[in-house]
Amino acid sequence: MKSCAVCILASAFIFLLLQSCKAGSLICKPCMGNDCNLEPESCEHGIERDYCGWKVCAKGPGDYCGGPSDVRGKCGEGMHCACGKCNGCSLTTLDCYFGLDQLQCL
Repeated sequence: MKSCAVCILASAFIFLLLQSCKAGSLICKPCMGNDCNLEPESCEHGIERDYCGWKVCAKGPGDYCGGPSDVRGKCGEGMHCACGKCNGCSLTTLDCYFGLDQLQCL
């Protein structure tokens, strides 16, 4: 009986978490003060800010991106997120990706 109650509570928690993500209200620790200026190292495709204001590495050609509040990341300069992947050419590496599967998500 105890294990059933634990399963029900875990299921309810996961359901509520998924509902908050669908609404775009992701839970995070907002950056404050000098911590907001900390830059990650070795970002091949540039630096972007995430939903919470933290600096993170930008995604490159063919990388997964987008989602609610861009939870999967933002594309670097020269690219845009289409069908969940960064399409276009990175202005830093000149690597390109033009997904042929873009028409499937329309």
